[in-house]
Amino acid sequence: MTGNELLYVKTVAEEMSISKAAKKLFISQPSLSNAIMKIENSLGVKLFTRTNRGLMLTYAGERYCQVASDILRSYNDFEIEVGDINNLKKGRLNIGITTYIASYLLPRILPEFKKLAPNIEFNFTEKNSTELEEEIKKGAVDFAVMHKSAMDDHDIKGNLKYTKIAKNRFLLVTRPDHEIKDKAVSINDDDLPYVDLKDLEYETFILGNKEQRSRQIVDSIFHNAKMSPSSIMKTRSFTTAKELAARSIGVTILPEFYLDLIAGIKEVDCYNIKEEYCPFWYICITTNINGYLSRASELFISLIGKEFDRDDLFDNVKSQ
Repeated sequence: MTGNELLYVKTVAEEMSISKAAKKLFISQPSLSNAIMKIENSLGVKLFTRTNRGLMLTYAGERYCQVASDILRSYNDFEIEVGDINNLKKGRLNIGITTYIASYLLPRILPEFKKLAPNIEFNFTEKNSTELEEEIKKGAVDFAVMHKSAMDDHDIKGNLKYTKIAKNRFLLVTRPDHEIKDKAVSINDDDLPYVDLKDLEYETFILGNKEQRSRQIVDSIFHNAKMSPSSIMKTRSFTTAKELAARSIGVTILPEFYLDLIAGIKEVDCYNIKEEYCPFWYICITTNINGYLSRASELFISLIGKEFDRDDLFDNVKSQ
């Protein structure tokens, strides 16, 4: 196995297409086809089978990809370790991050990081939390800044470790003076009144797509409340959801942390959701427990900890 051969098979498996993989690898389609054929001939087995969905791995192909991923990750770890020898004089960070966390965090952290390590290159992968978990498993990112459910008590799942940074609540968002206002109840010294979602069962809820972690949290809130909205409108964008709620198209449930980041939106009313429905998620650092975190990663994660008043953050990330 050469490095290129490992990469070729892994990319074809991910893209399920020779032509798409060739474009991603910046080589011609015939060259990639010939390379795959030579690999299969040398091994004496077929790595792919053609289906209506595209190229699928055979059992031998699956084992090849597993070995390829392990080898590529080990080699990447080696490159990172070698970069450490240069004492942050050069190197590259591959960071996974959700779009809204990126819009908040990167402008606050990158200026100081660039002062301390000006020659470190960055590659940011902005995807939702579910997609970022797959990127970590594949070794495509060094770590990810993302979300996990507050109902999930497991800090280690498979090869993934989740280190919590901050807890954030989800709020019901409506147009101003929505009828629910008359049923809202103030509790203790909370800044926002509480509502029972069951009183909104026949409203249109503007929610994210199923693969988005925010939607998964909202679905768990509905499950805990023992309710099912009669009408759902989908959008991937928190901004769109808030704007539509402001314009009386429906109501939405959004993480409080992001509401202030969404500028230029008409006024809305916000309400707490009963805590018994667990309307929370965590911002967390997610890592591969078998991966290596460079000194550049240590610096970046430490700056995240500083932003959230968590000086012990990197120590917690490293601990097993």
